[in-house]
Amino acid sequence: MGAEQSQSAEPGGADAESKLGARIAAASGQLAWQAGAGDEAHKPSGRETVAVTSSDAGGECLYVVGGRGAEGPHNDVGVYDAAGGRGWAAVSPGGEPPSARSGHSAAAVPGVGILVHGGLCEERGFRNDTALLRVGGAAGGERVLDWTRLDLAGEPPSARDKHSAVAVPPTAGSSSCWSMVVFGGFGVASGAPASFHAELLALPLGPLLAATVDAVKKPKLTAGP
Repeated sequence: MGAEQSQSAEPGGADAESKLGARIAAASGQLAWQAGAGDEAHKPSGRETVAVTSSDAGGECLYVVGGRGAEGPHNDVGVYDAAGGRGWAAVSPGGEPPSARSGHSAAAVPGVGILVHGGLCEERGFRNDTALLRVGGAAGGERVLDWTRLDLAGEPPSARDKHSAVAVPPTAGSSSCWSMVVFGGFGVASGAPASFHAELLALPLGPLLAATVDAVKKPKLTAGP
C-alpha cells in the first residue's frame, strides 16, 4: 500500500511542476526590458568584459568596475543609483586602484565593500591579484569610495580572466564567515600554455571583516541616571 501511494504521488508532483512551468511561461510575456533612468552625464563609456555588482543585498546602487573599451582597458568606477532613480553619479575613489583590466570579477560583501579579482591587463597579461573597494557614507549622504590592494597569504589562484566570483554568506549556526568563491576562467598556470580552469577556490574573509568592523565601531552607549 505504501509503495502504491508513493507511485501515485509522482504523477501529481510532475503535474504540479508542469502547471508551474506553464504559469512561468505565461508570466514571461508580461516582462519587458527597460532603459536605465536618470542622469547619464557620468555614465561610463562603452565597454565589454566589465564587472558589475551591487554593494548590498538591497541593490540600491550598482557599481561598474573596469572593462575594455575602444580605447583599451579601464580601471575606473561607475555608480548607478538604482533605487532613487537619480542615474549615474560622479565618483573619484581614493587609494590606489587596481591596474586597468578586463575579464575580472567583482563580489560585494555587505558591510565591507567590493572585492575585485583577477582579469587581463594589456601590458601585464593575466592577473591573480585582489583589491577591495570600500564603500561608505559620510555626513550628508555623500558616497565615499576607497581602494585598498590586498596582500593575501597562501597560494593564490593562478592568473586568469573571464572567471566568476560570488560572496558567500556564513552558514547559519556555524562559526564560518563570509567568503569569496571563484570558479573557472581562462589563463596560465605554472608556466603552462593558457587554458580553461575548472577549480573552485574560496577565500575566507574573517580577518578582513574583523578589521572593517573595528574601524567603524561606534562607542557604546551608557545608561542614563
